[in-house]
Amino acid sequence: MYKQKQKSKQKQKSFIILLSFLPGFWLSSIIISACGSSPVSQSNTTQHSKARKTATTSNIVDGINQDTPQAQAVLTAWHNSLIAAQNALLTENPFYPQLLSTTLPPQLYHIQSIVIDWKRQGWKAAGRYEVGPVEVTSLSSNTAVINGCGYDKMYAYIPSTGQPVPGQPGHINKSPTEAVATLVRSLPGWKVSQATGTHHWSKPCPVS
Repeated sequence: MYKQKQKSKQKQKSFIILLSFLPGFWLSSIIISACGSSPVSQSNTTQHSKARKTATTSNIVDGINQDTPQAQAVLTAWHNSLIAAQNALLTENPFYPQLLSTTLPPQLYHIQSIVIDWKRQGWKAAGRYEVGPVEVTSLSSNTAVINGCGYDKMYAYIPSTGQPVPGQPGHINKSPTEAVATLVRSLPGWKVSQATGTHHWSKPCPVS
């Protein structure tokens, strides 16, 4: 699922959507089991996320109440975009319906390019992305920014051997990834337009 700040060849990158992760409240881990995984249920995972509570004691982050309907809508939209991107990889479909309904350019084009490249190379997607806490750090009537952390363990593998594609840190990465994403209001709701991920998260990043 992300634009990564380190510019090595895209096909050798771990897939970070940013892929990012969701602060504001705790989210259940998004688990994608190894080879031959089925797409993650978007509705079920969203329900789990809504049941979680924020890790902060006051629910106020950067002056934003994380419990307001608007903030919760932003967090849910980010979560759904993350799931859709992973499912697009798992199904090898750059036009996966939920991807198109949750993500806008340039993030949409970035994810589609990864799906197309992996498919052209004959690679399959496997692994998992473990989601940590996420928060809305900026919020206006039309734009929002989220910041969070998680563990990117999604990767591409070679079907004939079952081995991960060389040069991908995703399946062995044990350090949390920081994600920052911009969302814009677009009917019928919020959609992710940009997302970046870096391996520089210095705070605790607990996952459920």
